[in-house]
Amino acid sequence: MTVLIPVRASDLECEAINFGIEYVQTHNEQLRVFLDFASMPQDFANLAEYIQEQIGNLTQKLADAGVDFRVDPVLNGEDLVEKIAAVVDPHGTDTVIVTLKSKTSQVKVQLGSQIQRILLDVPCSVLVRRPSVPDLSAK
Repeated sequence: MTVLIPVRASDLECEAINFGIEYVQTHNEQLRVFLDFASMPQDFANLAEYIQEQIGNLTQKLADAGVDFRVDPVLNGEDLVEKIAAVVDPHGTDTVIVTLKSKTSQVKVQLGSQIQRILLDVPCSVLVRRPSVPDLSAK
């Protein structure tokens, strides 16, 4: 089984990656991260350098965790959901892990358009994690 996680390149500390690391460590599986650069503006200064830096940072984080992994960059012009759908085994046990975003001011959870497309278009199991809720009783 492979655990697939889509992640925005600007959010390497997201809950999905951290949960994915824990999950594959527990289940002895491979982690495949789709690092999404597609939303980066083309005129972003030093885009190629930024891409290499973010891939390096993620690679180091996953190597330090001691997990079997692969990082797939998703560049401008590529469709994240199509790229994930193309690699999953619909008859296998691949799983996509996504996390929801919360609006803390309204205590609502948003289901983003990418997550909706993953749920509808990727032919494998999708594990949707709720965002962590801060412990307000500690204040």
